[in-house]
Amino acid sequence: VKQLSLAAQLASTIADPLSILESDASLVVSKTIEWAIFYGDSSLTGTTGGQGLEFDGLEKLLEDNTDYPENIMDLRGGSLTPEQINKAAVIVAKGFGTPTDAYMPIGVQADFVNQFLKDQRIIVTDHDNNVQLGMNTAVFNSVKGAIKLHGSTIMDNDLILDTSRAVDPAAPFAPSSVVAAVSTGTAGQFFPSDDAAFDYKVVVNSGQYQSAPATSNVATIANATDSVTLTITLNTLQAAPPDYVAIYRKGAVSGQYYLIKRVAANTANNGVITFVDNNAVIPETTNVFLGELSKGVITLFEFLPFVKLNLAITTTSNQFALLWYGALGLYAPRRWVEIKNVNYVQAFKEPTIYA
Repeated sequence: VKQLSLAAQLASTIADPLSILESDASLVVSKTIEWAIFYGDSSLTGTTGGQGLEFDGLEKLLEDNTDYPENIMDLRGGSLTPEQINKAAVIVAKGFGTPTDAYMPIGVQADFVNQFLKDQRIIVTDHDNNVQLGMNTAVFNSVKGAIKLHGSTIMDNDLILDTSRAVDPAAPFAPSSVVAAVSTGTAGQFFPSDDAAFDYKVVVNSGQYQSAPATSNVATIANATDSVTLTITLNTLQAAPPDYVAIYRKGAVSGQYYLIKRVAANTANNGVITFVDNNAVIPETTNVFLGELSKGVITLFEFLPFVKLNLAITTTSNQFALLWYGALGLYAPRRWVEIKNVNYVQAFKEPTIYA
């Protein structure tokens, strides 16, 4: 939803304010659709028995399908390599598919390309005899054919908590408390590390609004098989009914907080949400999705294409909403593979290598 004040309409501006707002709304909706294709979750709602505003993305559609556990590859912090891509291609092929495309954050593609920079033998010079170095890998020739590698600048954006974001007055309130407690010998998947202390931030989400983050106490892991139980107490007074809470854990190298889980508000018991972190999702890593991009395998349904809806004028501002309705359809889940906990090049610091 966007609104344009009367003053902005009367002023002699360099650019048309309405066009700027429409362009901004289009970018937001487009970015939201792309991110949801990978990470959308329709269960994120505060109502019992209903669905949230998101459609199910590839991650949820693949991980909820227990018939094909081999379609989830876990690198545990390792880099994407030709061997891993070929392994994923074999999985798709055994589902009678042909892998055509792989989608990954651009940092994963950079890490993949960096593995081959030392093998570069071609030196190109321009008309001024200036040497040009570097290379890019846009296609990988797998055992089942050519796979296009797509580097996305959207996929990992919402996986990192923006601590500088201003909180909207209409946003829900932050949790009243977040308590982290360590349980010993509970099938954890942590790594032996000198830095075994973890802290978390939890954000309450309602529609397009997000609360300020609430910080937990520090939980210290003594054994790799330990786990951390988070007890999140929601605020009893809310400006807006919560849809879900987003749980972030601090990365050991970057110091930034990475999304490890989103939990629907309707799972709360007397206002308390419990989540167990066993390191199934490793901060400072990301996901790659590889499969067959064809209409018989996967498609994006559109119930309502982009449309601008003018809203009622109740103040001196004109308001409008940019709407889109749709969902992702995955007809043949055996022909798509999720590669999780993948190492990638980050712009701020060197990544953590777990494997």
